[in-house]
Order: sequence, then structure tokens, then C-alpha cells
Amino acid sequence: MSLERDAMIKEIKGKVVPVLRNKGFKGRYPHFRRFTEERIDLLSVVFDKWGGGFYVELGSAPLEGITYPDGTSRGPNEVSPSDAIPNMRLGAKSEHGDYWFRYDRQPLREDIYEYLAETVLSLLPQAEKWWDSKKESL
Repeated sequence: MSLERDAMIKEIKGKVVPVLRNKGFKGRYPHFRRFTEERIDLLSVVFDKWGGGFYVELGSAPLEGITYPDGTSRGPNEVSPSDAIPNMRLGAKSEHGDYWFRYDRQPLREDIYEYLAETVLSLLPQAEKWWDSKKESL
């Protein structure tokens, strides 16, 4: 891993993960699940394989997990946002038309890692609203 990615992970683990825990999420970085009476709320942090950025993916799954048309399944403690349909990325589209949180675009803020972690935190209400909208669709 790069020093930049390590620094970003450290900020996410230090700032975002404790808030997720306080909101009832379980799991290990980078995949988190929150079991409610109606569904499983899913959140994963996914890094760009080429470096310099990450996105936060949201999903919602039935309490029993997901079974695919071919019969394979992902249980409640295995399911991730990429298994869920629909899913979404947290945030708003950038000027580049994507939902990535970038820490490699110039000019860089001096506090880029802290800033991005705080930006993710500021967008968690958007995630809650999205999960709540899934109550009736599962």
C-alpha cells in the first residue's frame, strides 16, 4: 500500500468507523453491516486499485441475506453493498462526473485526509435517508 492510502485509511478508521459503531454497525474495516428489524444496512469503503481515491458504497439487503438466480447465496454476515441491488455511492457527483473521494488531485489541501474523512461523516445523513427509503422495497 502507498503512504497516502495508509494515511487515508488511518483517518477513516479514526473518524468514520467510531461513528459507524455508534450508529450500530458491526463488521471489520472496510465492510460494515447494521441489522435492523426490516433489513441489513450495508456500507463498504472501496479504494481505487490505481491509487489516489476511494468511494463509499451503500446497500440494503433482506435479513436472510441474498440469493442469486443461479442458487448461490450470500448470508447475512457475508453480504456487501456490491451484492445488493440497488446500491449507491455516497456523495454527490464531482466536476469529473464521479462519486470518488480523491486525495491525488492537485492542488492538494494540507489536511486532505482529515477533510475527506469529515466529508464522509457529513454525508452519513444522506446514507440514512437512502437506507430508510428501502424499508418497503425489500
